[in-house]
Amino acid sequence: MTKSPVGLTRMVSLEHRSIEFGSSVIRNELSLCQPTHFVLPQLPGIISQNTREFFRASTQSNERILTLSAALYDTTDSLREAARIKIKKYQPESLLLVGGNTKSKASITTCEALSILQESTDLRILATWDPNHPFIDLQTKMDAGAAGVITQPVLSTIGWKHIDDYFTTPITGFQVIPGIALPKNTNALRFWSSLLEMPPENDDWFNQSLERMADKDSRQNWSKEQLDRLLEHDGIHGLHFMPMGNTEDLLNLFVD
Repeated sequence: MTKSPVGLTRMVSLEHRSIEFGSSVIRNELSLCQPTHFVLPQLPGIISQNTREFFRASTQSNERILTLSAALYDTTDSLREAARIKIKKYQPESLLLVGGNTKSKASITTCEALSILQESTDLRILATWDPNHPFIDLQTKMDAGAAGVITQPVLSTIGWKHIDDYFTTPITGFQVIPGIALPKNTNALRFWSSLLEMPPENDDWFNQSLERMADKDSRQNWSKEQLDRLLEHDGIHGLHFMPMGNTEDLLNLFVD
């Protein structure tokens, strides 16, 4: 198979190339992608203990990004203690702070959690950004201690506008790392829409994407088109891939 000049050649020049870790992620099979990092999600109901142990055994410390969900903690001490235990166990290179989907009124906010973690560790701390919703002030996350953000997958017209607008005038010294989802069918794409609490399916870009899930070639071309569109931005620092078991389409991004 021939390596894609647009995909792989451009990819290896990026500072950050991460893959969301799961039971299907076998690093030898993904060597073509040349990842710099693997991200371990904090999803107790989805990521099993065996997968977490496999993550620790199959990755190097400087490749590990460990996710912490602010929604799971309601006090400064509980977040600090959880971070201390997880950092000691996994020895990650960076932390990824997410808001989480199970917030309560007592939950710590993302910006509060960023400030707490910045005072508690010298590790690089990344946050998340969902471009499919009204634009947020990324400067606020930077001021709270984030070195950058990994975005949720871009699945809407407004999401692409926010991404394109940001890279027109990026924040100096702040990393924005776009995320690319690799759904294998319409149900998987709708799962992402539900997870991100996107509006009902009245967005032209999203509905066209649903149609592209109809067959393998169309779906894989859809993924490559997203990759190429993102790589058109000169100021891009990296990419994050979320295969959710679909490593076949991930590998296809880097071959003709």
